[in-house]
Amino acid sequence: MGREECHTNLDEYQLKDQNLNAVLPTTSDRLPTLSEIKVKLPEYCFRPSFRQSIAYVIKDIFFVIFAVVLMYKIEHLFQYGILLWPLYWHHVYMALFVLGHDCGHGSFSVYPLLNDTIGTLLHTWILIPYYPWKCYLMYLFVIHVSIINLICYNIIPVFIFACYFVIVTFLHHIEIDVPWFVDSEWNYVKGQLSTVDRHYGHIHSLIHSIGTHQIHHLFAKIPHYHLETATMHFRKAFPDLVRVKHNTILPSFIRMFKLFLRQRTIGQDVYIFAYVND
Repeated sequence: MGREECHTNLDEYQLKDQNLNAVLPTTSDRLPTLSEIKVKLPEYCFRPSFRQSIAYVIKDIFFVIFAVVLMYKIEHLFQYGILLWPLYWHHVYMALFVLGHDCGHGSFSVYPLLNDTIGTLLHTWILIPYYPWKCYLMYLFVIHVSIINLICYNIIPVFIFACYFVIVTFLHHIEIDVPWFVDSEWNYVKGQLSTVDRHYGHIHSLIHSIGTHQIHHLFAKIPHYHLETATMHFRKAFPDLVRVKHNTILPSFIRMFKLFLRQRTIGQDVYIFAYVND
């Protein structure tokens, strides 16, 4: 398999059922092992490239700086420039999280200290994780600039990112017929396959394909820029294990959150739990 196929359109191997849910067996002997899955994926998918990783960092930071400067100019040049603030808020904070997330998993580079450094720097601006020295940098910004600018340029974008984060995390792990196991029924492969791939429309590539979540759970060391290639090979080799949903994201979140509120209480004698349509 040549490296040039890395960017093959994943849609080529999308399954015909637009709402496919795999039915995982309850015993581990009917599932492939992690090694059996791994050998079906291209070897280069497991090798992080510092050059490629840092290129995404530079691109996203440039985009953030460009957006900040552009909004500053618009705000001061046009009488109603403030009306364009939502275009700025809807940008790449989720992308910064995903890059820092790669650092945390060690898939950014093969150098742990570099991963920790880049990850801390990327997550500093979006306050993840939260450290007091960051609640101090914001204080300095307010003193030297203004609280309004802090809210517009940082607090609201962080809030929008947090909304993305909640929705993405929730929908990756909660869906109709996706099983949750007690310890006696759980194993690594079975647990990681009980996640859902989703496509996030026009922001899918902007947030670095984190919607390809089954492979990310199985092999957290795969860099984000190889997730779609690895997913394509996984779906081709193990079509019966694929969980993918193509429903619109926000309605899916609302639908599943309502089910979650109604069905979240689980009895003590339940060994395998799944949300079902009322």
